[in-house]
Parts: sequence; C-alpha cells; structure tokens
Amino acid sequence: KHRIEEKLNYTAGIKFAELNLQNKVLEVKFNPQKISLDEIRTIVSEIGYSADDVKAVPEAVQKLPACCKPGGMK
Repeated sequence: KHRIEEKLNYTAGIKFAELNLQNKVLEVKFNPQKISLDEIRTIVSEIGYSADDVKAVPEAVQKLPACCKPGGMK
C-alpha cells in the first residue's frame, strides 16, 4: 500500500492515489493531459504489482519483501 501510494502520489499528473487493501482496488485521480492510464499501469508494474492487463515486472517482484509480494499475506 505504502509503496504504491507514495510512488503515485509523487508522480507528476497524479492528484490522488489510494489503495484499498480489503477489495484490492487502487483509486487514482489524475490529469489525462499530463499522464495516461497506461503510464500509471506501467508505474504500478515497475513497483512489482500487476495493474489490469499489465503484468508485474518480475525483477521488481523479486525485490519486494516476502510480505509484500503478491500472495505474501496468505
């Protein structure tokens, strides 16, 4: 949650980003003239998480702590 929100909230063009851990929904308010939805998905994938149809970058997933890897909270 912290990694995703911090990265997105400090990205130009993004006004607000909040991840709801219970329903696993990321809410992002952004200026489409400054950043695209595809760019946001790419940023999330580069952090180590999949975003819609954009798969997580495997190298980024490996860098995540065990607790923060997809499925790590089980």
